[in-house]
Amino acid sequence: MQIERVSRPIILEWIIAQHERILEWTRRAFDVEDWQPLSHQQKQAASAIEIFRIIEETVDQLFGLHLPMVITHLQALLSVVFHALDTYLLKVINQIVEKYHLYPSLPPLTRYEETIFPVMKKKLVGCAPVEEDVNDRLNALTTSTLCIRLNTLIYIQRQVDALEDGMRKSWALVRQSESQTWAKEKPVEISESSDCTSSESVDELFVANFDSIKDTAADGIRKICDFIGARVVFWDLRDVFLLHLYNGSVEGARLDRIVPYFDTVLNHICGCIDEKLRDLVVSSICRASIEGYVWVLLNGGPSRAFSVSDVNMMEDDLNMLKDLFVADGEGLPRSLVEKEASFAHQVLNLFSLQTVSVIQMLMSASDHISTGEYSHKDGCKFLGDAQTLIRVLCHKKDKEATKFLKRQYQLPASSEYDGTPSRDSSSKSPLTTDLLMRSTSFRWPEKGNSSFRSIKKKLKEATSEIRHAAW
Repeated sequence: MQIERVSRPIILEWIIAQHERILEWTRRAFDVEDWQPLSHQQKQAASAIEIFRIIEETVDQLFGLHLPMVITHLQALLSVVFHALDTYLLKVINQIVEKYHLYPSLPPLTRYEETIFPVMKKKLVGCAPVEEDVNDRLNALTTSTLCIRLNTLIYIQRQVDALEDGMRKSWALVRQSESQTWAKEKPVEISESSDCTSSESVDELFVANFDSIKDTAADGIRKICDFIGARVVFWDLRDVFLLHLYNGSVEGARLDRIVPYFDTVLNHICGCIDEKLRDLVVSSICRASIEGYVWVLLNGGPSRAFSVSDVNMMEDDLNMLKDLFVADGEGLPRSLVEKEASFAHQVLNLFSLQTVSVIQMLMSASDHISTGEYSHKDGCKFLGDAQTLIRVLCHKKDKEATKFLKRQYQLPASSEYDGTPSRDSSSKSPLTTDLLMRSTSFRWPEKGNSSFRSIKKKLKEATSEIRHAAW
């Protein structure tokens, strides 16, 4: 007991000293990390291995003292482990840029119109300029280094399990040795009651600290996987996919010319990523690819216009995109890919409808038009949403749609714009809300329910006019 009284504060002071030393080591190891794999077999970052090495050395040194310890010592040691790993994980996660920076600016909404005579055309907005700091971070977040980050997070999850198991065993040995000493000095009933309480407290400590680390690592994996998909589609393959697909015409810019680029990226990523993470990453790329396909249909801009006769080719292209990720049964489950593509198929079905049907759907949806600006983060995820329907009309190669958009929204003709986006344009572009605010039939009221009823009356009149008048 004399040894315990003397050693207890000394051990605690030693653990506290290790806390700052390990944190400093963690920060230093992270700062020099270049996110390259250790080897073909070890695909994680060297910094994570170094951090676990110093943590394990500290744990082994403490338990190797073979001195009496109390739960306060375990609590302090677990705090050291938690803060070292949590600091590292948060640094990894905080390197990831918000993915909205990856998306191209929305082009102006236009109505389809062919031009016979040459005119001076306006340049399209390609990509909104980003801050220099954000741009530098984006350039550093290549798909290869993102894969190494993911491998590192899954490595941490595995090592945490091994570390927790080892610490539990070491602590059990310490307590077993002390229990034998206490059993000689205390009644059996008191000893057993004390052991039970101590065991429950120890379990709570381990669960609280290690589960938190595992949860943070899992959150990081989800965030980076989501970012990789957007990075591949909306950044790396922007020119060959988003800007090329159906540009000018459907028949002249089909998906089959783009699939080899996807193949190259997928093969590269599958060679870099840990096997356990492969499906998660490929699922993210699949989701983003179909999102990109829908982006072309709804936000493709003046250079895209689709006729009813184009829909079959577009359906074939979408099926080709799905097959790419199913990979003859060796890729993602067919049911998962079909679920991701369901909205894209519904949008294609809208293009196959008669224009008057789409306009009537737009009239019905007009009550739910938001006054806020449309942004990519909100998305067009509802088939009957006015944002989706008006974009379908804008990209319909159809005279009725053109006349409706000119009359109701005074939209400019697609022929007024150059189909090649400019890279240094302003980030602002005409959005649906701005156009809706200019429309007499779709103007949102400013004076309560009476104005609202008046608007609904005008909509009914407009619908009747659509049915009986020729534009």
